[in-house]
Amino acid sequence: PNAYVTREFTIIDLLAHNSGLGLGAGDLMIWPHTTLTNADVIKGLKYLPEVSSFRSEFAYDNLMYIIAGEVIARVTGQTWQNVIQSRIFTPLGMSNTRATYSLIESENGNVARAHVPLKGELNVVGGNFLEKFSSAGSVASSVNDMSFWLKAQLNEGAYGVKIEGNTADKQSPRLFSAMQSRAMWKPRTLLSVPSKATEQDKTHFSAYGLGWFMKDYHGVKLIHHSGGILGMVSKVVLVPEENLGMVILTNQQSGSAFNAIYHQILNEYLELPEKDWTAYYHKKQEKRVAKEKARLAKAADIVNKNSAHSLVLRDYAKTYVDNWYGEIHISYKNNKLHMQFGNT
Repeated sequence: PNAYVTREFTIIDLLAHNSGLGLGAGDLMIWPHTTLTNADVIKGLKYLPEVSSFRSEFAYDNLMYIIAGEVIARVTGQTWQNVIQSRIFTPLGMSNTRATYSLIESENGNVARAHVPLKGELNVVGGNFLEKFSSAGSVASSVNDMSFWLKAQLNEGAYGVKIEGNTADKQSPRLFSAMQSRAMWKPRTLLSVPSKATEQDKTHFSAYGLGWFMKDYHGVKLIHHSGGILGMVSKVVLVPEENLGMVILTNQQSGSAFNAIYHQILNEYLELPEKDWTAYYHKKQEKRVAKEKARLAKAADIVNKNSAHSLVLRDYAKTYVDNWYGEIHISYKNNKLHMQFGNT
């Protein structure tokens, strides 16, 4: 919506989550399953409200990575899926990795299924894998294949050779240069650090680079990122100075689970004081759930119980049009209104 931002916006801005749009802006354009396309997302961007000035605040937004994938397609003349297959997966030998979930051979039964908690029980669900908006996070991989990717990251883009003293030979084949490695891990957008994190984890800085979060933790620098779709969440953690990489893939929805696992491994590796990370994150999650319940209860309390609709309910049942979401259908049935988005 802002001509100045449009003029100044760079590729780096796409990757640094500092657009000025809000957290998760436009996510409902791409998830759950939708008839909309990349072209619709790009066309609709101007209708999203800015919540901060350009480059001043961090707000994670998947749409920026959809556009980055489209940039790659325009520059190379190939799809994003073909580019990462030929330039990353094939050179690294990631033979069990696919750019989208649907490319996994149907006869291969060794595939995780997504699990979602509902009414106190775990349920297997059909995943929603961002197939159409793949550069925002659709890759299907394995721990073994991901380890090749992490080694290349730790070796500043070098692969397929023995690394001496954490330094790759200059003649080594590379996915990217040492200079680009440093560019990815350079803080671009600063994040606040709670005083509790400084006290507990000795964290003094936190930032986002190009596709990576980074922070210090008990004297070492962590490079990390999580990923999540319906019923599956994952985490990658790198400690470059220790030449340590971790990938945690789970087919459930709790981020607390992978956080407990990677902290446990990290504490063992760095020989830090023992701590029950499962109990720690369980308590943290209970606190968060209680806080959210209280917030919802407070919101319900301030609604005027005696207020009346301006019109009878039936009169609201029409089709409405929004520049961003398209048609929204409101129907009337059994004295209730029901909403259905036309595209999603």
